[in-house]
Amino acid sequence: MAQGILRSGANEPVELNAVCQNGSWYAYDAKAQAGYGPVLEGFVSDTSSAVWLGSAYK
Repeated sequence: MAQGILRSGANEPVELNAVCQNGSWYAYDAKAQAGYGPVLEGFVSDTSSAVWLGSAYK
């Protein structure tokens, strides 16, 4: 999981948490502890290394 910025076209950048699955970034649902939705094209991680949430990796 990582914190970062999603830049999409002319829209304002959005800060969010995302998880990398199979080499692609997805929005992260903390309650479900899982990625969801479509691939986040344009996501750039602000985190220099992955954030470990032990229970998030089952």
